[in-house]
Amino acid sequence: YLFSITERFNKMDCTSDQQPSQQQQQQQPLTIEIATAEFRAGVTACLKSWSALRTAVEKGWGGSQSKEKAEFLRNHIYENFDYAKKNSKPGMDVYDLEDALAIYMEEEYSIVLEEDSERQIAHLIMTMYEQCGQGDFSLSRRTIQAAIEGNNSDYGLGGANSNTAIVQSNGELDEDSDDDMMDGGAGAVQQSSAMN
Repeated sequence: YLFSITERFNKMDCTSDQQPSQQQQQQQPLTIEIATAEFRAGVTACLKSWSALRTAVEKGWGGSQSKEKAEFLRNHIYENFDYAKKNSKPGMDVYDLEDALAIYMEEEYSIVLEEDSERQIAHLIMTMYEQCGQGDFSLSRRTIQAAIEGNNSDYGLGGANSNTAIVQSNGELDEDSDDDMMDGGAGAVQQSSAMN
């Protein structure tokens, strides 16, 4: 489905929230490659756990290329948060990332986010970037573990108890959309006609 993180993360020790011991740090010095791998794994888990994006991809709201659009978003984040770039400074600040996420979701998936999940995602990504760059992988690993376990509420990822996203359409709703609106359960995504 959205991203196949389970295979990728089964090899990683995601259960350890402890800092590596002095001996472990001396055996494996922090490198750009290690920080990048840890950060990217956390970003993948974060995006996979984001209910608005996950639902948009699963329902195909981005058309036949919904999965590719999610991959593009992930790669765009990778490009803007790259430790190998000059001074390791991100290509955007947290507010630009918030805006970029909201605009991308609206333009590519016709979703208007009303629960501020883009703010939560942006802050999580920024914090993971800063921490991984300092050799602290605990948040990234907790995010990965939460994604694997399906427990997203602790990280503000729009889990089962999140508000709903409003999806713009051109006034046409298919039968599946009607069913989604009728369910109205926690975490359901509602569709509404776009007002032009």
